[in-house]
Amino acid sequence: MNDRDNTEVWRAVRSLAKIWAQTTVVTTMTASLPDNAKPHLRRTDAATVPWRLQGMRAGAASFFVRPLFLGSAVEYMRRQPFLGGPGPHVDDGTLDAWLQTAHAVESAHRTTVAWLRSRLPGYPMLLVPQLTRNTHLTTNFYSGSIVWLRAEFAAGHQFDNEPRDVPAKLGANAPQMAALRSGACALADAFKATPEWFSFDTTCQQLTSSDRTALQAARRGLRERLTAVDNSAADIFQQDALRRQYVEEAVEALVGLPHAYCKAFEAVNRLIELAAGDVFGQLVAYGDPKIVPASGIDFSEPSIVNVITDDPFGCHPGDLVRIDDPLVNDALRVEGSVSQFDVLNLKPSTLTLRILDGTAVWFSQN
Repeated sequence: MNDRDNTEVWRAVRSLAKIWAQTTVVTTMTASLPDNAKPHLRRTDAATVPWRLQGMRAGAASFFVRPLFLGSAVEYMRRQPFLGGPGPHVDDGTLDAWLQTAHAVESAHRTTVAWLRSRLPGYPMLLVPQLTRNTHLTTNFYSGSIVWLRAEFAAGHQFDNEPRDVPAKLGANAPQMAALRSGACALADAFKATPEWFSFDTTCQQLTSSDRTALQAARRGLRERLTAVDNSAADIFQQDALRRQYVEEAVEALVGLPHAYCKAFEAVNRLIELAAGDVFGQLVAYGDPKIVPASGIDFSEPSIVNVITDDPFGCHPGDLVRIDDPLVNDALRVEGSVSQFDVLNLKPSTLTLRILDGTAVWFSQN
């Protein structure tokens, strides 16, 4: 993905995130996130929602990559004793009250992503194998991706001029309602102007009847392979990996325009998920990227940089950060970290960061 051509997407993402962050429901929900809560609410003897969430994150950090999706994630983790985290018990009423706001925010975010996806050419009749039932993009079980829900296909989002009911879910006031609507439309327009969108639109229009037949055959073959995954003995993460593997194999078996169509979908879907899902959620929950002390910058591959930091516990997967180095002016997303210990102390750690090319526009905005 070439984000350098997508500066307007990043500009629109940040602008809309700022509006979301000011709404009543969002401020209530994000105030209890561990990185936002006041220190006394995160003490080990505090029976609070922030402490409970902090314990959950220690046991399952991957569920916290998308903070606006914590409603369903926390509901799942509270039923898993090994993911509940240590410390004092938080009574169900207190946690339920926070979950009510988390579910509202998650619903609004899912609706927004679904509405943006519904702008895609050919929606909802998208023939890509990636959207066959039970793939990593359509499963009812765990997925590391933002799933395309069947109910969203049937909801008629493509007929809506704006994401449905989002202002009400966020408790927006009148000025915020107008800003939310215009901000969502600006983001949709920015996506439509990207190379990824143009490529998908072009291949979609060029599909012939024989191309569609090949795509339908690929979907049928993939569906048969995926049937066994949900019933396998593999854990949820292994199942997710299997679904991705089978989808990739189905796509790579195609040739010509059907293959190009699937790869174009892959690129535009990844852009929407990254920008409107992952990055947007982090901006809403935590604000602009924080500066991380770093040295020893190593550009291991395009858009990926490894750095050495003395503050390994200050970053988590999915976090947005900046580094104080003139070689990188854009924001970066934490992809992973490796910490080293000796008998006496913690050694400097390595962070793997993805450069979000084009986000430097954030730091030139007021």
